[in-house]
Amino acid sequence: MAAGCGVVLATAASAQTVHIVNQAGDSFAPADITIQQGDSVRWVWSSGLHTVTHGAPCSTDPNPLFDAPLDTNNRTFEFQFNTPGVVPYICRFHCAFMDMFGSVTVEGGGGGCGGDEAIGKTPCKNRDGENILKVKLTGAPGDTFDVTISNGDSKSGTINSRGKGKAKFRPVPSGGGTATATFGCGAEVSKDYSCP
Repeated sequence: MAAGCGVVLATAASAQTVHIVNQAGDSFAPADITIQQGDSVRWVWSSGLHTVTHGAPCSTDPNPLFDAPLDTNNRTFEFQFNTPGVVPYICRFHCAFMDMFGSVTVEGGGGGCGGDEAIGKTPCKNRDGENILKVKLTGAPGDTFDVTISNGDSKSGTINSRGKGKAKFRPVPSGGGTATATFGCGAEVSKDYSCP
């Protein structure tokens, strides 16, 4: 596979895209890139000793999202971006005196959904005289959600790295109702539940 500046690879299994950023001498090309939520960026090494490190020019974040070598033993580094925003990155070795840095702008919100946002099961069980409802969700890892049930109660959370989330409600009145989940990407789904 020949990788050029700004090459975009569509993955077969999903709608996500892999964007290529090449290391060229003491720079990244393109240095600044705009992608969609859920897409990945693959940095490709060509020569020298470099890093791809999350941080603003020219300082590293104390808890970086990523900090990977880019050298003869590590010819590529790939990272999936699941949260909208601007993510700056640098080469720790060449940032200050070579201006080797860039940014990934992640666009999200309405239209950035992966299509797998759903409410799975909605089991409601009576435990010690109290109904407990669990609303099980699927979605893009890192996406946020708000779940509201018929009595007006709501819970918030984040989809985990396995694409799953859960909202737990207690006490829930007996009878039927509807759970509605609104995801940070803009999707909204509903499912009925029944409590004893």
